[in-house]
Amino acid sequence: MRPLHLTMQAFGPFSGTEAIDFTRLGEQAFFLIHGPTGAGKTTLLDAVCFALYGDTSGGERSAQAMRSANAAPGLRTEVALEFSLGEKRYRVVRSPAQERPKQRGEGMVNETPKAQLDAWDGDGWVSKAGQPAKVTEAVRELLGFDSAQFRQVIVLPQGRFRELLTASSQARQSILERLFRTELYRRVEELLKGEAAGIKREAERIGDQRQALLGQFEMASTEALAAGIAQLQQELGDLQQHEQAARAALAAAQSALQGGEQVAARLRERADAQAAHDALLARKAMVDEQRMRLQAARRAAQAWPAIQQMETAQRDQQAAQGAVEQAAGALRQQQAEAAHSGERLQAELARGDVREAAQRRVMEFEALLPRARQLGSLRQSLDAAQKQQGDTVAARDRAAQSLAQRQAELGSSEEEQRRAQMLAAQAQALSLQLQAVHARAKQIARYRQTGQAVAKAREALARSDAAATRAATGRESARAVLAATESAWRTGQAARLAAALTAGDTCPVCGGTDHPSLAQHSGELVSDDALEHARIASREADDLALRAANARHAAQADVERLSEQLAELEADIGDGALRTVESTAQDLAAQTAELERDLAAAQASAARLERMPAVIEERRSALATADDLHRKACAAAESAAQALAQLQGEWRAACAQLPEDSRDPQAIEAGLQQVRKQMAVLVAALESAQAADKHAAAALARAEAASQSALATLVRTGERLQAARSAADAMLAASGFADMAAFGAARLDSAAMEGLDDAVRRHDEALAVAAHGLSRAIAAAEGLSAPDIDGLRTAASSAAAGVEDLVRRQADRGRMRDNLLQCQRQLDALAAVNSEIEARYAVLGRLAEVANGNNPRRMTFQRFVLATLLDEVLEAASVRLLAMSRGRYTLQRVREQTDQRSAGGLDLEVFDYDTGAARPANTLSGGEGFLASLSLALGLADVVQSRSGGIQLDTLFVDEGFGTLDPESLDFAIRTLLDLQQAGRLVGIISHVAELRERIDVRLEVRPGAAGSRAVMQLP
Repeated sequence: MRPLHLTMQAFGPFSGTEAIDFTRLGEQAFFLIHGPTGAGKTTLLDAVCFALYGDTSGGERSAQAMRSANAAPGLRTEVALEFSLGEKRYRVVRSPAQERPKQRGEGMVNETPKAQLDAWDGDGWVSKAGQPAKVTEAVRELLGFDSAQFRQVIVLPQGRFRELLTASSQARQSILERLFRTELYRRVEELLKGEAAGIKREAERIGDQRQALLGQFEMASTEALAAGIAQLQQELGDLQQHEQAARAALAAAQSALQGGEQVAARLRERADAQAAHDALLARKAMVDEQRMRLQAARRAAQAWPAIQQMETAQRDQQAAQGAVEQAAGALRQQQAEAAHSGERLQAELARGDVREAAQRRVMEFEALLPRARQLGSLRQSLDAAQKQQGDTVAARDRAAQSLAQRQAELGSSEEEQRRAQMLAAQAQALSLQLQAVHARAKQIARYRQTGQAVAKAREALARSDAAATRAATGRESARAVLAATESAWRTGQAARLAAALTAGDTCPVCGGTDHPSLAQHSGELVSDDALEHARIASREADDLALRAANARHAAQADVERLSEQLAELEADIGDGALRTVESTAQDLAAQTAELERDLAAAQASAARLERMPAVIEERRSALATADDLHRKACAAAESAAQALAQLQGEWRAACAQLPEDSRDPQAIEAGLQQVRKQMAVLVAALESAQAADKHAAAALARAEAASQSALATLVRTGERLQAARSAADAMLAASGFADMAAFGAARLDSAAMEGLDDAVRRHDEALAVAAHGLSRAIAAAEGLSAPDIDGLRTAASSAAAGVEDLVRRQADRGRMRDNLLQCQRQLDALAAVNSEIEARYAVLGRLAEVANGNNPRRMTFQRFVLATLLDEVLEAASVRLLAMSRGRYTLQRVREQTDQRSAGGLDLEVFDYDTGAARPANTLSGGEGFLASLSLALGLADVVQSRSGGIQLDTLFVDEGFGTLDPESLDFAIRTLLDLQQAGRLVGIISHVAELRERIDVRLEVRPGAAGSRAVMQLP
């Protein structure tokens, strides 16, 4: 950072506007700031610090206290600093909170702090930040350090130049972190710490899963698990031997039951065959009746075409009769219409005198119309004059109202100005109250949000508990289903093997080729896929139960964490406010709304206050304009009244020349149109009657022709009907039907005939089959007696129950063994994962501990890097200090850590070559401490700028301290600072030492005066 221009206004002892152009120094970058005590030398450094950070160089005086006591009341306190940072230029302007006179009226108003940071882009200044806090943060990001660090590195304030030298290890770390930008190494520490913590949590999760698995099967250890598996395996072997004996007894019982069921089946077949044959014989009479009915329907089908022709002829004759009747009706209607149209024509011919009277009335109206139109034009002029007179009177009244309104508005604006002045004075106090209420409301809102989060976390815990319970129930159900499936699968294995055996094949179980009694299974066989599906479902249910238990542990942890946060917020809020948190929140919301309304009103009043003078002046101008308009409106009303009186006289003279009922041209035109319409109606009625009479005569001729044609058609259809009836009677007689009733009773449609034919044929076929089956069943059951099926079934069921009980017990033991084996496999997998995690943690965990300070030197990774950089700084600083102290002192870092409880590695000490021993830096005398601090600041700047990406430290201000040096030391210090000028750094020193004024020819002299101090740049 290198200052270019500094402008101070009403700041400290500078009561006016003081501008300092540092660019005038050119290549002469070493200058002295001098002047009498109290003139304002240190104020220059205060102005730089205030412009950048909003505080002073010593950090002891507030920004508000820097307002000049000699400044004019209306001159605003403000500092503007333009500086360069590398190739870029920036400008920062800042003013503190201060009072200023009101723009109108008496009294003072409070002005809030303001700040603005701009950057030069080659064409103009571009805004970067526009509020005090944001500007301070932006400057901190640009320069790389805060206000306190700026005073330790760039500005060495009066009486505080030893701060960087004697700072604590932690404070020095903060400075070096910003200067060298070593946050990367801190992020490495955090990354390693986070990775190690993640591995540790993963190991704990593996341990929890291991304990959950053992607890799920109620096993105390892996040894107990192995013993349980071995015991179950032994029990399974014993049960398999018992099962083989039970299956042999079951096979014998099933063979006896099968033989008895075959005998009973033959006896049932004989009884069923006899019953079926008897039932068919009982239906023979009914089937014979159906056979006769079918024969009659077939004869009726032969006569049906003749009957159809007769029915068609009947329908045609009925249609012809209807057409004759319709034609006769149409003829009578046309005759009546022809008579009516003749009468209408005679009536219209008789109205000739009416048509002549209408024509005479038309001619009378046409003669009156021109004179009525002339009178109407005069009437329009009279109406326009009356309207003009009314409009001017209304305009005069509106002008009077507007004049009164403008007078009222002027009075209202003056009263509003007085109210706005009162409200604007309250804005500052209302703003502070609103900030306090907002802070309290945010605290209450965080408490309520955390409380809601705790309630949701507890609900989630309840859902996790329910899910864990459901998962456990599902696991037990899946185990029961697996046991039943395994039992059914084992029961059906013998039947499945027997189904594939044929005579002479080798049995895959016993190896024999004789199979006297094959195993059978009455139900559906359980497939291998079904068994595997049941096993998979059982394993999935176990996994689901384990995941549900883990989810419950996580939900419990969330509840505990959120409850701790809620307790912390309760402590911050306090017991009193906590008991009434809802009412407190409501009160704060109401208070906030009220304050916001009041503040908005005050701010709006302040804004209106600035506009009020212009508004008042504008309304005074509007009042003058309204008065002028009122006078003009009065004159216009008088002129309109005179014009109206003249037209009224002309109207009365014209009315005397026409009757009163003939003066309205519109009424005359309306009457003319009406009589013309009457004439047109009379003519149209005559023409319509003539056309209707002609049309009626033609329609009557057409109706007479249609009636004659319908009568001829009726005669022809009667002849065809007589011929069709004769043919139908002959066909009925030939088919054996006495009349139409007999024909109708015998007739069936084709579907019914096919149904009867099919029923007769099926009965004949069924009777033949039943007779044959009965003879075979009698032969098969000859000599057989009924067996004791119930006894045989009881014996087989007892033997099957014994087998099923043994299979079920084996399934239970097998399922228990498989579950324990699965648990053992999961534990082995967890052990393998845990071994890998332990191997990773052995490396990464230790690396994280070392990087985060768990090492003999108590140094973190970042602090180790900073210590290395500090060694470079101390080496550069010692070169200068050794010369300025005439070969006595060098700076070095404390290597041994005495207090193991705190972090070290950045503490400083001086090595005294006179004593050959190191001692703390704070044991140096005032002059020695000044030289050491100056050397440290210069060495720090050298190393920072030499590092790629380091912050640019190309400016140094030293406030006093040279008076503590002897002449020789002063000479060494001056030479060191002159060397900096050759390196391009700007160095400004403040001192009363007379020798410095003699040796430094570039000076910035601060001259005090009664009206305020002035700063004068003196160049050689």
